[in-house]
Amino acid sequence: MEWILGAFRLDPERFELRRGTRPVALEPQVLALLLHLIRNRDRMVTKDEIAAMVWQGRIASDASIYSRVKSLRQAVGDDGQHQSIIRTVHGRSFRFMAEVRETAAAKVPATRSGVKPTSVLTGRPSIAILPFHPLAMAPALRFWRVRSPARSFRPYRVFAGWL
Repeated sequence: MEWILGAFRLDPERFELRRGTRPVALEPQVLALLLHLIRNRDRMVTKDEIAAMVWQGRIASDASIYSRVKSLRQAVGDDGQHQSIIRTVHGRSFRFMAEVRETAAAKVPATRSGVKPTSVLTGRPSIAILPFHPLAMAPALRFWRVRSPARSFRPYRVFAGWL
């Protein structure tokens, strides 16, 4: 399913907003805010509800919520003066006002193995510290194997990434 909002297409399954055929660069929280406002376009969405859904229970200040709304307005061509797409009830809530049409999206081809990847980005960084064992030891690289009489030293490499 895709939503068409004027010149924009929003695909919630791909987590992508496009203007025509070109993707619009948005921060993940801004895109999550847009998705939440469109899914609840028939009513006003409170700041507390936005904080719970977009920030997933973490504390979000009013300034951070207004910053994401401002970024969203800039991305879709709205501003705080006209509020033709996103209406604000000062200090309380927001509502998506533009006309939205739903369409069926083209199916994405399956992966080669036919199995969808199971890993999901959680938004939290992870760090793994693994022992480093060189396979071939060149004479110039012998410093990796430093041994002291009191204890032996094993080199480690730190890998950081996102789960």
